This record gives sequence, structure tokens and C-alpha cells, in this order.
Amino acid sequence: MMRLLFSLLLACVCTLAAAQETRRLVVPAPPGGNLDRTARLIAQRMSAVTHDVYIVENRPGANTMIATELVAKSPPDGRTLLLGATSLVMISSLQKTSLSPLQDLVPVMQISSERYGLAVPVGSPLRSLADVQVFASTNGPGINCLSVPGTTLIACEQLKHAVGGKSVTVPYAGVAPALTALVGGHGDVMFVHMEAGVKLSESGKIRLLGVSHRDGLPAAVAGLPLLSQTWPDMFLEGFSGVFVPAGTPPGRIRELNRDLNLAQSDPGFKAALREAGQDSIGGTPEHFAETTRRLSQRYESLIRKLDLGPR
Repeated sequence: MMRLLFSLLLACVCTLAAAQETRRLVVPAPPGGNLDRTARLIAQRMSAVTHDVYIVENRPGANTMIATELVAKSPPDGRTLLLGATSLVMISSLQKTSLSPLQDLVPVMQISSERYGLAVPVGSPLRSLADVQVFASTNGPGINCLSVPGTTLIACEQLKHAVGGKSVTVPYAGVAPALTALVGGHGDVMFVHMEAGVKLSESGKIRLLGVSHRDGLPAAVAGLPLLSQTWPDMFLEGFSGVFVPAGTPPGRIRELNRDLNLAQSDPGFKAALREAGQDSIGGTPEHFAETTRRLSQRYESLIRKLDLGPR
């Protein structure tokens, strides 16, 4: 009898183990940053919703291409996912790549849209967007704009164009060292995610001068002017979202989309995104695909205008 019970118990355990899958959520950024924190929120909620095991795997480097190639070349079975960001839709316009992210990956769901602010060190004499414009024209070397690969790099180059070329883009490998440099006064301005911007502003380490979008901002910064009021052509729009390899069965994509929408409906998840300066989006794969197409075309045009393409 005991032998029979043991056999039945073992069969149940094996069945549960077989039903529970391990999935990788690959992030093209190091631990601790905004995208990494979003990935860990997703992994936690998806594990709770699906009872599968979601593991966050950080693969930074090569302007996000290390992570992108890893996922694009993975088996199209829905077990390897990419949490991509705006750099995904602009990378092919900025450099020569071995693949086309928008052809070799399939959008599953947009997680968020992102807001940005223009920040200066707290000891900076610049106190308004107008001050930035004047400083650029009167300071000999112009303005040092700290950037990281992706959206903020394009933003710095737009600023350079807006102030008549009197700006130098200073690249950093990641957000953390760039923010450290800004706080230490080793740069004039930086376009920052609102999560970091609000926290550093409230702690007295930086000062925010303007924002890309006002919707959903904390009261302390809701009155800041829009960047477009001073620079009408300034375009700064970002996203994060989940992708899978091209060739993943449509039914599997629909299942992942359903589970991601369910995970994102959690109030705690939405609150955490808001705290990170992001708007929770969700929706269908088709909606996300349209967003990536629109932004790809917009940034491709912008990169061409700024002459930032591969040499």
C-alpha cells in the first residue's frame, strides 16, 4: 500500500514539474537600472499568474545588440523573451547590425511609455530652459550633454541642433555612471527618466528644468514647462515592451499577451510603474507593432536629419 501511495505521489510531482516551465526574460541592461527593475516586476507577476518560473537575465552591451541577438536566435517557442526599449527601433539607423530587430523579433505587448526630464546639477546656474539656450550661445565651449545609448543620445543631439551646434554630447555606457557624473557636476545637462529625476530632485542632488510629458507626474514637478515649449522640434518618446523571436507560433504569442495583460492589471504593478516615471500601457500585439513601426519611422527620419547614421 505504501509503495502504491509513493508511486502516485511521485507521479503527481513529475506531472507538476513537467507543467511548470522555466522562461528567460532577457534584459539589454545591467542590474539596478530602470529597465532591469521593470523586468523584475514582470517576472514576479508573470510567475504568479502562470505558475511558471521567470528568470531575469541581464545581457548588456553593444548598444543592446548582445541581448537582442541572443533572443532573436533562440528557438521560437515562447520560452525566451526580450524586454526591449526604444533603442530597439533606432539601432539599425544608428549602426550596422547583423540583424533587423523589427524583422527578427515579434512584438508581444507594450509594457509602458516613458517620460523624461532635462536635469542640471543642483549647483548649476541654469534655472530654466531659456537659461540653457542663452548659456549655449554665450559659453565658449557650449553645453556638455551627458548621454547613454538610445533615447537620451538622440535627445542630446537634438539639443545640439536646437542651440545652433553649441553643445557636446558626452556618452556614458550606462545610466548610473552618467547620473553620478551629473550629480558631481561633471556635466551641464542630462535627459533623465522621470523616476531618477524626481528622486534626485527631491533629495537635492539635481534640478529639473523641463519635461517631455506632463501626464501623471507627481505634484512637485507637474508645473515644469514642456521641452517643446522652448524647442518645438524636440521629440522624446520612449517605451518598454516584450518581444519574442520571429517564427513564434501566433497562438503562443496570444497566450503570452493574455498573461502579460493579466499580470499588468495588478494595481501594485501599475503603481510601481508610475513610481518609475512610466505609464502602464498593455494591449494587443498589433497595437504594440504599430507603436514600434511609428517610432521606428520617426527616429529614422530624425537620425537622418541629425546625420547620426553609420559611416
